[in-house]
Amino acid sequence: MKEENIGVLSAGERFGFKGFEWIVLDNNVDGGVLAIMASAWNNEEYSFDDDGCNNYAKSSLRRKLLNELLPVLGEDNLIPHEVDMVADNGDDRYGTVTDRVFILSCDEYRKYRKHVPLLPEWMWTCTPWYISDTGGGSSVRLVSAGGNLGSYGAGGGGGVAPACVFNPKNLKLHRQVQMVEA
Repeated sequence: MKEENIGVLSAGERFGFKGFEWIVLDNNVDGGVLAIMASAWNNEEYSFDDDGCNNYAKSSLRRKLLNELLPVLGEDNLIPHEVDMVADNGDDRYGTVTDRVFILSCDEYRKYRKHVPLLPEWMWTCTPWYISDTGGGSSVRLVSAGGNLGSYGAGGGGGVAPACVFNPKNLKLHRQVQMVEA
């Protein structure tokens, strides 16, 4: 077996970690490897927020990722990433959060689109469609099975493709070395 730093992986390459398949989106983000789960987490649909609010920072989906998936993946294996929750219309009142497990924003989806898996169900982004004058809102941007962006109420169900920035100092690739005879 040959051991390599995961930073050698290129965008679009796949690797397995903790029982999940991941797709590399960028091998140089926040000092690590940005990757997204290759299929819907647990093959289930989740509401963005049980109370129907489109603020990712306060969402039940974010709490679920941090409370259920992060312990499985291990904090030391991941690098914190700033999640920008600017609304589709540019309203930035929700600000940012910094997490080790997160979902992509619409801007990140656009940037890495050719490597983001398209799920059979609509897939949540962290981007609110708009923020109301009272500082809330209920619609969130999603990605369709065909790759189009749409919006849906935060209380509805959607697929979740978690993303992480993997720490190359703590994770190594183990590749089979094949002998080739001339």
